[in-house]
Amino acid sequence: MKRRSVLFISVLAAVLWFTFAHAAQALQSENLLGGGAMIDPGSTGIAAEAADSNTYAQGTRAINDGRWADAVASFSQVANQAGEHADGALYWKAYAQNKLGQSNAALETCGALRRDHPASKWIEECGALEIEIHAASGQPVQPKAQQSDDLKLLALATLMQRNEKRALADIDEILRSSDSSEKLKQGALFILSEHHTVLNGTWVNVNPGTRGLAQIVIDGLNIHPFGACHPYLCDWGIVQGRSFAAGADSRDAAAIMAQVITSFSETTLTLARDTDEQLRCDAFTHFTDNSNRADYHSTDYFMRDVRPAPVAAQPPQPAAQTPVSPDRNQTLVVWKAGSPASNETPDSQVPLNLERKAESMGLRLQVRAFAGIEFAQEFRNAFAAHQEPDIIAIENAASIHGGGPYNPGVGIASDPDVRKSLIQVNGSLQDLAGPRGGWQYLISTSQHAEAARRLALRAPDCDVLYVPQTPVPPEIQKAALEIANAYLRTPTEMKNYNDADRLTTEGVRWDSVNARETKTCSVWGNDRLAFVSLVSTFEHEDFDKQPPPRSLAHGPLIGQMPILLVLRKQGAGWRLLAASSNPMRNNDFLFQFPAISRLLREPAVEESGVAPAQLLSPENGHAPVREAGQRFGNFTWQPSPSGNVVTQIVEFAYQNDDWLYFMPTHNDATPDQWSAGSVSTAAGEWKWRVWSISDTGAIAFSDYRTFRQ
Repeated sequence: MKRRSVLFISVLAAVLWFTFAHAAQALQSENLLGGGAMIDPGSTGIAAEAADSNTYAQGTRAINDGRWADAVASFSQVANQAGEHADGALYWKAYAQNKLGQSNAALETCGALRRDHPASKWIEECGALEIEIHAASGQPVQPKAQQSDDLKLLALATLMQRNEKRALADIDEILRSSDSSEKLKQGALFILSEHHTVLNGTWVNVNPGTRGLAQIVIDGLNIHPFGACHPYLCDWGIVQGRSFAAGADSRDAAAIMAQVITSFSETTLTLARDTDEQLRCDAFTHFTDNSNRADYHSTDYFMRDVRPAPVAAQPPQPAAQTPVSPDRNQTLVVWKAGSPASNETPDSQVPLNLERKAESMGLRLQVRAFAGIEFAQEFRNAFAAHQEPDIIAIENAASIHGGGPYNPGVGIASDPDVRKSLIQVNGSLQDLAGPRGGWQYLISTSQHAEAARRLALRAPDCDVLYVPQTPVPPEIQKAALEIANAYLRTPTEMKNYNDADRLTTEGVRWDSVNARETKTCSVWGNDRLAFVSLVSTFEHEDFDKQPPPRSLAHGPLIGQMPILLVLRKQGAGWRLLAASSNPMRNNDFLFQFPAISRLLREPAVEESGVAPAQLLSPENGHAPVREAGQRFGNFTWQPSPSGNVVTQIVEFAYQNDDWLYFMPTHNDATPDQWSAGSVSTAAGEWKWRVWSISDTGAIAFSDYRTFRQ
């Protein structure tokens, strides 16, 4: 993963989106949905420059694999040759040096880039790297006249974190200067509103018996409303607002407007100070669930509160739900088991993130760790004595099902009563997994089984994706929520949302999932193509009727599911090109969103066409055959010859689910390939093809071919 600090990503992404949403003219060369905050070799065409340089390509692979020392060696060699790619090599050398902790060397390399290649496009990237390095050392840089607007805003955002007084003076200078661009002024005002607003704080409804909004937390332009539910407040999620000053010359936000979208309604909130101690909130609610309920307007008043905002245990849903009342003395017992293969004992620390979420629900966690081989017998003894844990986290499937020469006993599922009690949890308890990964289960017969289930089914967490959140435009948010919920329910509903070019397959990966709440987390792309990440809290619709699990992939399943959608604008609406619920592959793909988005500009009136890639092997109906010395065979194709192609996506479709991989582009005639080892070995028919994406988001699809695993 190649990314800058979350601070840089969130602030700069928000600044760029603010510019898109509110400025009169948007930059044509920038990602207008929040990109430009993550470094990746594909982000500035590294593969295209590496076409005729094996050493440069070796450095690229080293960057992708995280082999920083190898990358430094390769790019140093290219830079010393002073050839066509010397400037790009200097930037990536500096990038790898910083990854190795050699910040001073990285700054010197960026200096060499400026000195030896003063007109290089890589200087902008080095400027961002320098800002990151200085900020990490506690020495944020001030915006400089020679910097681009994006670098000035990035420097200003980091300076605000360290020296607010100096940053405010710089903002004042930017706003007063006739030389400042509109984009720079708007970005500076956004940073100011994020850190300097009279509306910041937690506000509680003055009417304790309200049935509407009970509490609002304001942090800059991040608005976090909570509805009145019992015994917990209903979390409406964090939304991005638009600030309005009291006058044209004012610097403080006097009012904020924000829109909250749920699966059944759209509510526009306007927030403004009514008195020095009171906040007025006007809510305009429009129902979208065809329930024939009348749209309505309401006004509420709020007083500032110093207490922390409670986190809701139940999402806002149109159907009433009855949560179990929390017992503040309730402690969930967690057992962690190492792998029987190594017989190691995992750590017994409570993950901080999960601990905080449990505490917000009135729960505590107690972790006990076991060596891999001893776990099964210890669990059987506890189960027989009705002292089984509430949650188990295992590293190896043998702990459940037994088997393998390193596991002399049998797994805990050999007992049919234990099998019936196992409830697999997806996503929401993944913090309990060790460095090698693993699986988490609830035990339905445990003392605090209902409380553990509430923890597993809490409101969606975008942090399960490990990628930064970005503001999501309402138009895309509405479409993404509808499509994601239909995708989880049944493939037959997807026909109403599919793009004509979507690659459909037979069968379903999920038996039938009840999505309790779905939340959009980030969107990257442009006005034509959008990559959207979401998280859904879910359970099997037949959760209580499903047979007990006999493998890690089947049976009762609850938790949080990360979802990836690729949407394309068709006419006035967004249509689905690809969807995936594979968490590991999605994260690999998500990490590259911002970098790819930087390559996209807004669609033009007249554009060059895009020629599709041509598939080479294997032949249709056949799986790749590995050659001598290879562990896996390869899928190969001839990439698009079009010069405006900025990236490729290799798509593998199986049971209406997609496995997606970004692939860099190049300008020579060398065929591309992708290892079959990256694709699941799930049995059945698969389809694969290659997308060629232009700099305006236009896509040319290759023909597809089938293969069987």
